[in-house]
Amino acid sequence: MTIEEARELIPLYAIGALDEKSAQALIEELRALPEETRREVIDWQEVASLIPLALDTQPVPSRVRERLITEIASGTVRDSREAAQIIPFVSPRSTSTGIRRYLLIAATILLLITSIVLYRQNRVLDNEIAKLRQQINVQESQLVAQQRELDGVIARATRMVPLSGDAGSPQASAKIFWDTSRQEWVIYVFNLPLAPPDKDYQLWYITREERKISAQVFRPDVRGRTDLKLVVPRELASDLVATAVTLEPRGGSPQPTGQLFLKGAL
Repeated sequence: MTIEEARELIPLYAIGALDEKSAQALIEELRALPEETRREVIDWQEVASLIPLALDTQPVPSRVRERLITEIASGTVRDSREAAQIIPFVSPRSTSTGIRRYLLIAATILLLITSIVLYRQNRVLDNEIAKLRQQINVQESQLVAQQRELDGVIARATRMVPLSGDAGSPQASAKIFWDTSRQEWVIYVFNLPLAPPDKDYQLWYITREERKISAQVFRPDVRGRTDLKLVVPRELASDLVATAVTLEPRGGSPQPTGQLFLKGAL
């Protein structure tokens, strides 16, 4: 029995309309279902318990009540033959009254079911809204921090160096913000292909003598993006002419061995 099938049987179980075998099967199934589904049984039983409140009560005619009170007070006891001649009073019922009663019952049940469904939907929506607000707050905090960092970098003596994708990754790009007074690099990388599990990307310093010195090993996210921060060794700063990114074995290599993905002149 699936959860959907169990939910279809719950209203019938609440009003006692299931046979013993089906009711027992539903009870066994409910034990393995989530708490929220088991709670629906209680909700439906509460709805069923309110149905009798929608029925009309039949008042006792005053003449019958007065006669009964008089006989009780006088101690009069009728024999069985006389009692058998008494015609029981039946309140007349019109067809329109019965139809109104059943319409009232149906409307009451529909209203209660709708209220329960809306309450559950509102609770789910409230939880989703709270999660979205939390995500928005986190993203806003990250954006503010990134903006402050970028403003601070740009406000100082900064050079912007673009890196372009090589033939194997023309969509890739990067920008280096080089604080020449502090010899700090802030690098924003975009659209690099996803690295295989046994590979990492590696950033290289390239000097006038064409020496290639490892700057940093990194892995971008699933969108091919990452932010890098590093300090350029002062003994290299005046000798750098270019930088590049290659794909190397996991953990990096002493010298470039893999495919070139990004390059730029300094």
